[in-house]
Formats: sequence, C-alpha cells, structure tokens
Amino acid sequence: MRFDILGPLEIRDGCAKRELSAPMPRRVLAMLLCNPNRPVSTDAIIEELWEDNPPKLARKTVQTYVYQLRKELNSRETRPVVETCRRGYLIRLESGELDLWEFEARAAAAKEALRLDNAPRAAEEFRSALSLWRGPALSDLLPGARLAARIAHLEETRLRVLEQRVELSLHLGEHRDLIGELNTLTAEHPLHEGFHAQLMVALSRSGDRNEALRVYQRLRRRMVEELGLDPSERLQRLHQSVMRGEADELELPSTTAFATPRRPASNVPAQLPRDIRDFVGREAELKAIDAATRANGPDTGTAAPVVVVTGQPGVGKTTLAVRAGQRMREHFVDGQLFATLRSRDGAPVAAEEILGSFLVSLGCDPEHLPRNLHDRMRAFRSWAAERRVLVVLDDAVSVEQTVPLLPGGAECAVLITAQEGLPGLPGVDILELEPFTDQEGLQLLVNVVGRDRVERETESALQVVRLCERLPLAVRAAGEKLAARPPWSIKGFAIRLLDEDRRLDELRTGTLDIRTCFARAYRRLAPHYRWALRRLCAIGSGRFNLTTAAAALGTDPLTAECPTAELVNAHLLRVTSDVGDGRLWFRFPELVRLYVDELGDEPVPAALEALLKDRGAAPSGSTEQYVAS
Repeated sequence: MRFDILGPLEIRDGCAKRELSAPMPRRVLAMLLCNPNRPVSTDAIIEELWEDNPPKLARKTVQTYVYQLRKELNSRETRPVVETCRRGYLIRLESGELDLWEFEARAAAAKEALRLDNAPRAAEEFRSALSLWRGPALSDLLPGARLAARIAHLEETRLRVLEQRVELSLHLGEHRDLIGELNTLTAEHPLHEGFHAQLMVALSRSGDRNEALRVYQRLRRRMVEELGLDPSERLQRLHQSVMRGEADELELPSTTAFATPRRPASNVPAQLPRDIRDFVGREAELKAIDAATRANGPDTGTAAPVVVVTGQPGVGKTTLAVRAGQRMREHFVDGQLFATLRSRDGAPVAAEEILGSFLVSLGCDPEHLPRNLHDRMRAFRSWAAERRVLVVLDDAVSVEQTVPLLPGGAECAVLITAQEGLPGLPGVDILELEPFTDQEGLQLLVNVVGRDRVERETESALQVVRLCERLPLAVRAAGEKLAARPPWSIKGFAIRLLDEDRRLDELRTGTLDIRTCFARAYRRLAPHYRWALRRLCAIGSGRFNLTTAAAALGTDPLTAECPTAELVNAHLLRVTSDVGDGRLWFRFPELVRLYVDELGDEPVPAALEALLKDRGAAPSGSTEQYVAS
C-alpha cells in the first residue's frame, strides 16, 4: 500500500486507487501519516478534529474513525496498518509506502552528490525529489491547528529544496533559463529573500543589471511596508555587488553559505541568561544537544533542527538549556534569542507577544510592528531565513504556542524546555532529562558547601542527595542551607530531612523552593487530573498497577489508563521497571507524594463525571463511585 501526502491525500493498493471519502477519518489518517511509525495521542487527535469544543464521547468517536480506517486499509494479512498503542494510535509503514520518505531520500541523495562534486547528478536528484509534489501538502483537507502546523513545515521544506535546486542551476550557468521560473517564485513568495537574491544573480549574469536592482528595490519597499524591516545584510551586500557590476563575483545564496561561517553582524541579539559556574555533569546530554542542533548543513536536513528537553520539576531543564546555548554561541553567529513562554502566574504567553519582543530586539520600530500573529511570523522567518540563529524557548506550553516561534532557516536551531514532550511537534529530537547520579549530586554539594566539609561526612552527604531524590534544584537548596549554617553537621541535616512532615520546608532557601516547582506543575493539570493525582498519591510510597489505580479512582483499569498516562507525561508519576508479569507498574517520586499529601482534600470538580465519560468511557452513575473512600 502506498500513501501520498505531497498534494491531495491519496491511497493506492497496488495499481488500484482507494477512496476514503469521509472527511473526519481522512483527517485522522493525515495526522497518523504526518507521524509515521510514531504514536499520536488520542488527545492530539481530539484537539485536531474539534479544537477547544470536543463533543461528548469524543474518544469513542475517534475510536469509530479508527475502526473505519482499519476497515478500509487492512488488506494485508501480515500486519495491521493502524495500530493501537498505550496513549493513542500509530500507522505502521515500511520503505516505499510514503511519498514524503521518498522526497526526503531523493533530496538527501542530491546533497550527497553535491558532497562528491557531482553537480549534474545532484541537479537530477533535486528535480526528481520536487517532481513528487502534486500541489500543496494535504491540499484536499481542511486542517486544524496541528495539521496546519505540519503542512506549513512541509511547505518550508519544499521551498528549501527548491531554493537549493535553483542555486545549483545557477552554479551550472543556467541563469538565463531560470529567470522566468524565478519571476514566478518571487511573485508567489513576495517576502522570500532567497528567491529574490537568486533572481538578482540570474538577471545580473544575463546582462540585465537594471532589472536586478529593481528586484531589490521592490523587495525592500515591500519588507519595510509590511514588516518594518530592511533586507538582511547579506542581501544588502549582494545589492552593492550588483551596483558595482560584479556579475561574475556575486555571492550565491543558500548552499555555499554552509561552507564558510559568516562573521557576526556588529549588533546581534545575545539574550541567553547567565550561565552558572558550578554546573555539574550532563556531558552526554550537552553532546546530544550540540549534535542535534548542528545536524543541518549541505549534506543533511532542510529545516531548522529542534530539540525538546523534558523532565520532572526541579530536574534542571532550564539550567541545561542555558549551558548548552552558551556553549554553542560561537556557532550561531547571528544571534541567540531567549523567551520564557509562561508568565509569573503560570499562564501561557501569547506567541504574538513573544514575536513582537523578538522583532523589537532585532531592530524593528515598536510603533511599526506587524499587527497580527501571521505577519509577525512572516517578519521573523524572513529575518532568520539566511542567518545562523539559536532560539531558546523555556517552559513551552503547547505546539500551537511554539510553532509560530520557529525560524525557517536551515542554519538556525531551536532548543525548547517543556514539562511535557509537546506531542505533535514535527521533526523534533526529544531529550528526557533524568535526575543526577549519586556522584553528580555529591559533586554539586561539594561545589556549594565545600569539599572538606563533604568529604568529612561523605555517607551523610550521600544520604542528603538521595533524600533530595537527586533532583538538582533540591540538592542545591540543601547545599545552600548547609553553606549558610557552618555549625550544622551534614548528618544532623540528613536527620532533619528524614522527617517527612518537614522535608519540603528544609529544601527551601532564598529563591530556591522545590515546593514551588511542584505547585506550578500541579496547577497546570486539568481539574480532573489534579483530583486523580490526589487519589492516587493516597496509595502511598509503594508501586502500584492499573488495577490498584482503578480501585483508588473508583473506576475500571481501562478508564484509569487516561489519568495515569497524563500524570506520567507530566513527569509527576514514574513507570517503574517491568517485573515480568506483563503489566505496567507505577510509583510516585517521594517529593511529589509529600507535596500532594500537604494539599489535603479539595472539592471534586463538578463536571468530573462528564469528563471521565468523554475521555475514558467511565461507567454511568453518580460521581459518588469516583470519590468513595
């Protein structure tokens, strides 16, 4: 079976074309095809189909759509096409069954030919890759926010490959043949600096320097009027070269830029927070981030790489992101942008507001900022398209908030921290940050308290680290409290931490408070998940399975999967190692459990019964069965 998404959605089984006419199952299929062989959560599908207004029994409706897909697609006896996984569904595809994979393979083959100095073969592969596009991706669907973001990403990828193919043709001396095509491309993409630069080169080399200058003036006028920005320094240099009549020496756009790092501009944004001197460990994670954010170039991908760092509250996600960003500053010579995506009260900050801040820092007049989100996105992506920029987004909330902030240039990179993994964000590397090892925790105590003091009481210091569950924030708070109280013994402090009623109080000093981290994570949960968290924490410190969870929640194991999965995704609940009985086992981090125990009883959400029914097919009846002691 063959699936084509680079144009209208098409399904082929051998030579026969299969029709799937119902629009909602087609959108579900599109969601799965945009994430081949990767799970797509039921919640993400519900959000795509109905956004903020899902119907009652939405999960049951999604199950019906998946059933219809299976009925239409499962023609092979060896394996199902659409599979159910723990949190949703995935489509299982093999090589040759998706046109997007074929496009990516041909584009990669073109870049490999470039690396081997085989320009004619590279041009052939580029043309072959672009020939797979039959129009805009998934053009016969009416997408929701998640599909729209993926479609925009695919279009950016297509344009990048097209730009590289045109550049290669310029290298091969085909400038006269390209003028018509580039006139069309600049008309279709009136703010795309790359296509305008290539048209200027083609015209100038064809002897029409006056028209090349008019192309620049039209672009500049349009950018100033619509975006409040001047063309990039690189395009300005190209303009000066055309004015001097240096047709044979013009700097070509795009691919050649990868070969030699550009000098930074005289005034570039450097917004990363201050790094800390006593940073400990994380060398493997830093290397992984460095490798992932430099993954693009002439031989690899065409979109800016994105790394998402996730982990439980207090594990050091922001600290790691700042250290990684500071270490990579020399590579991203055109600037480093930083934004926190939540306000002090935990509310999401609008992407439009963040883009406005970025544009002002890039030199845009605050009084002439583009008015809406779409225009600000265009302005930011136009600025970043030919630059080498690192964007660090801290504490991201959702895919919809994050996608508008992603730069379009392949030489850029994005580093995101999030409590959850931002499912649905395409083409990202997920780095799940674990707590420290014992030795890393001890090293942090040494850095804060002093080596002599820790070495005198190594066993007690190790006990402190373990009572802090090796969380960097908790270990640092313990170290700062000890450092501020030289007469205290580490053993005495460890004894104080053993008291569960005061442990969280002891791990609070100055601006550090592990309880505050848990409180923020708790407030981000929907009311029914907060209720489930309190009920499950009442199980205690031992491990439990879905049967036990269902008993605590007053429901059945199938329904209990939803809240437990949500709490695992929020890094407030851990999946423990498999004990060999085929069931999932869970355990709460001790500090999380202690925090939840402090909350006491809260009113049961009024809409709990309806929510449980919609999300998990809970048994009918009153809410009493869900709150029974």
